[in-house]
Amino acid sequence: MRFAVDLLERFPSQRILVLGDVMLDRYIWGQVDRISPEAPVQVLRVMRETWTPGGAGNTARNVVALGGRAMVVGMVGEDDAGRRVRDSLQAEGIDFRGLSNGRQTTVKTRLLARNQQLLRLDREDTSPVSAGTEEGLLGVLREEAERFDVVIVSDYAKGVVTQRVMRFVTEHFRIVTVDPVPAHVDWYRDVTLLTPNHLEASAAAGIAEGSEDDLMRIGATLVQRTRSGVLVTRGEKGMTLFPVEGTPIHVPTDAQEVVDAVGAGDTVISAATLALSAGGELDQAVRFANLAAGIVVAKVGTATVAPDEIRARARLKEG
Repeated sequence: MRFAVDLLERFPSQRILVLGDVMLDRYIWGQVDRISPEAPVQVLRVMRETWTPGGAGNTARNVVALGGRAMVVGMVGEDDAGRRVRDSLQAEGIDFRGLSNGRQTTVKTRLLARNQQLLRLDREDTSPVSAGTEEGLLGVLREEAERFDVVIVSDYAKGVVTQRVMRFVTEHFRIVTVDPVPAHVDWYRDVTLLTPNHLEASAAAGIAEGSEDDLMRIGATLVQRTRSGVLVTRGEKGMTLFPVEGTPIHVPTDAQEVVDAVGAGDTVISAATLALSAGGELDQAVRFANLAAGIVVAKVGTATVAPDEIRARARLKEG
């Protein structure tokens, strides 16, 4: 795994633009001691609350945590949640070029007891953005395309990523990686890498996944349909890369313990994109991302991975 350490040394000079749906991840931590007398439900006694940027915001946090530099282009509302996102990103040294079209900031609230998630509450507006907002986003991208040549697209289907926006980034950026949603699969043509999980890949290809043969058909279908590399993340089964040319490459999971998979996809795409930006080959980028994912799933909540953690895991694998 010497290549992983070599790549890390190049990360501080890498500048990544993160485009997509920004949200606020809110965590309510507590303790369950009894069942409610009002209904057969648990009573969560709240102990504390924490907040952190999610979606494209968490992707940018992962880029910075690994040693790179990041800017976020997206939308938040003129509300308390939006202010929390802006302040949190700024505190971590992340530039934010955010727009607002009057909609509320997406907030995902998770209730946890003993580090186990009990319930998630989503507050969001997923209606299409206006033509004016779309033009505003394109205007920001035109400006930033002069300073960045690598972009991560974090598409959560909240309105920021449109077909016109995708067409622009594929035409103006050297490396384009996409954390996709199945409904938009036909927008992601000719990008460098797509990183769906196995359920998203199955839905995007329209093929039910029940066996390894099914997975091979799913990967081949998505590559042919998008003309892009496809990395399917598969939880405890690891990751499988379907390059545009060549045979699929399977990488077994590096996770030693799985506590929480929230935000793991953000870590995967951040790590892979940084590796590609730093000059790594596609298979090296996938192995590096697998290493990072194995670390982050052992943490509770929306988390990131630090370079020292990568170095320690790489040394462990070298034996």
